[in-house]
Amino acid sequence: PSLIRIDADELTYPFHILIRYELEKRLIAGELPLQDLPAEWNRLYKEVLGVAVPDDAHGVLQDSHWSGGSFGYFPSYAIGSAYGARIYRFGKVKTPGELLRNACGADFDPQFYVDYLTRKYTALYNL
Repeated sequence: PSLIRIDADELTYPFHILIRYELEKRLIAGELPLQDLPAEWNRLYKEVLGVAVPDDAHGVLQDSHWSGGSFGYFPSYAIGSAYGARIYRFGKVKTPGELLRNACGADFDPQFYVDYLTRKYTALYNL
């Protein structure tokens, strides 16, 4: 686990995305006051990733997305990682749906990604 999303391994990377998306949803819904965002960021990083955030520069302020007004698309990063576990060489020649149906014979199923991560990290850490 890492403080920084882009430095995270592929197992914990989606958790960075989930934390950010959860916080975004709560901010937009008015359920999380802006002044509470840094503390909630730190709490979730500790709870979900087991990482203690030393300061806001390495926490809530580490990324330029929010300060630039970019909200709501973080889940696409996780979906891209899940797609990448099966396909990557076609680029924009085919739509994601076409790629998956051609490669897998079926529509997107997150279980492929879960299985991939389970096999890889079970072997890596002798779980």
